Amino acid sequence: NRRPIEETKRYIPCDTLLLSVGLIPENELTRSAGIPMDPITNGAMVDEHCQTAVPGIFACGNVLHVHDLVDYVSMEAAAAGKAAAEYLRGNMPQGESLSIQNGAGIGYTVPQRVHPGTEDFEISFRVTAPMENKQIVLRCGDRVIASAKRSKLLPAEMEKLKVMISNRQKQVKIPSGTRLLLRRCCHAVLDYEKFGKDAEVSISFIDNKEIQILNREFRGK
Repeated sequence: NRRPIEETKRYIPCDTLLLSVGLIPENELTRSAGIPMDPITNGAMVDEHCQTAVPGIFACGNVLHVHDLVDYVSMEAAAAGKAAAEYLRGNMPQGESLSIQNGAGIGYTVPQRVHPGTEDFEISFRVTAPMENKQIVLRCGDRVIASAKRSKLLPAEMEKLKVMISNRQKQVKIPSGTRLLLRRCCHAVLDYEKFGKDAEVSISFIDNKEIQILNREFRGK
């Protein structure tokens, strides 16, 4: 409660005292450029490419939002640098973007907006209170875009949700027999679960390396 108890005071002699009191993004330049700010993160509002509302200005690292690990800062900086290079080549998405609305228990998300048609991106977020055994779900209307289970969530720990909407149907030719088998399997599962509504089913073909990555990420194996 930030109220020292006088009778518990004591002095400890030392040569140097180091204090870790958290980080607050310094965004004087960002504000002076007229870039919209997020009141929760105290950083700029960005899209999935770390680009602010002012075209050609990108933000990343602790100036965008406070990170737990320097590794996350490095990864975000690399992504922002790559996006800046694509901007110079004229390859950045144009047009309006969709705002990400925080649901119950979500303190903030970065990015705050995403362009329609973006295939793969990542959302960083923090929760407002400790939670256990929760399902994180990203929806667009009634459609579930991505979801992930978390056994434990803490406000002090930044979480990430990977969103993969890649369409590789035209890149990989699937034999007709395999397509028929997959269709029957899907129908069997939906019948078993007594799923009476229309369903949109997504099937991905991945190699062993990608399977190992997914197992580590979603199953902790």
